[in-house]
Amino acid sequence: DEKANAASEDANLKIVWDDTMKDFGVTGKPHRDTAVLMISWAEEFDDLHTKTEVDELENVFTGLFHYTVRKQQLSELGGKQPTLQILKCLLEFVYEFDSDSTMLIVYYAGHGIPGKPGELHLAGNRQPDRELSVWNAAAWHDTEPILKNSEADVLLIFDCCYAGNLLPCDIHPHYTTRSFECIAACGRDKETTHPGQKSFTSALIWSLKTLKRDRKSFTTQDLQARIMKAPDFPEKQFVPLLQHDEPRDQRLVLAPLPTDSNAIPPRIDSTPASIELPQNYLDLRFWFLNRPNEGEIENLASQLIKLMKEENISASRIGWLGL
Repeated sequence: DEKANAASEDANLKIVWDDTMKDFGVTGKPHRDTAVLMISWAEEFDDLHTKTEVDELENVFTGLFHYTVRKQQLSELGGKQPTLQILKCLLEFVYEFDSDSTMLIVYYAGHGIPGKPGELHLAGNRQPDRELSVWNAAAWHDTEPILKNSEADVLLIFDCCYAGNLLPCDIHPHYTTRSFECIAACGRDKETTHPGQKSFTSALIWSLKTLKRDRKSFTTQDLQARIMKAPDFPEKQFVPLLQHDEPRDQRLVLAPLPTDSNAIPPRIDSTPASIELPQNYLDLRFWFLNRPNEGEIENLASQLIKLMKEENISASRIGWLGL
C-alpha cells in the first residue's frame, strides 16, 4: 500500500545518505563484551524448521566472534504463555549481562504476525485455520520495554515476516549515549523467505563470515549492505536497519572478542571527536516540490560534507531522520 511504499522509499534513500556519509564523522567502537539471546520455537511447534539455521548461526557467534550465547525455545505447553516465556528470558538475559560497556544482541527466528500499528506477534506454527491466541503466540511489543531500560547497547536481528513493522520506541527528548538498532529480514508489511539457501539467516551467516574475514570490525550498516549482497538472497528484498532511539552520530560496531578473557577488544582508530560525544544537535526540515531521488540525496549529503570539511559549520555528523 501507499504507506508501505513510502516507508520503503525512505529506507532506500537513507541507505544512499548513510553510504555517502559513512567516511565522515565518528565511527563507533567495539564493546568489551557481547552477549546474544537466540529465540526460536521448540521443534514440535516450529513448522518452519528453523533449528538447523539457528544452530549454524550460534556456531558463528561463539566460534568466530567468541560471543556468549543463550538460547530460548518457546513452547505452547507447560502452562506458561509464550509472552511470559520471553519476558522471563529477557529479564534474566539483561540481569546477567547488562552494562554500559556491553552490547546485547537479540535474534529471533520464526513466524511474524502483524497487528495494530507498532505490534508484532511471534508464532511457531502458522496454519490458515489456526486462530492467534496468547497460548500459541507471543506479543513482542509487550516484552521489548525490558531492553529499553538497559544500560547496554542493543541490536535486534529478526528473521520473520513483517519484521519491518517493528516501530521505534518513544524518542527521548535529549541526546542519548546508548544505541538501540534493529536489522529486520524484510520491510514493513513484507514477507521473507523460509529457511533455506535464500533465507535471511543464511545471508546473515554468510555476511558475518565474510565480514569477519575481510575486516577487524564492521558496523551494522556494513552488515546490512552485505546481507543484501549475499549470493542467493532475493535481489529485490530490502533489509531495513532501524534505530529505536534518538538517532545517534555512530552506528553499532561488531568485532570478534579476544579469546583471552583478560584482554580488551581492539579499538578502532579514534579521533579527538570520538572522545567527546556531541551533546547538542539541530533538526532542520528540507522542503521539496517533488520527492527527491537518489541523485539529489547523494548530492545534498556531499555538499553538507564539504561544509563540515571546510569547517564552515562545526557539526561532526549529519543524520537522516526521515522523508
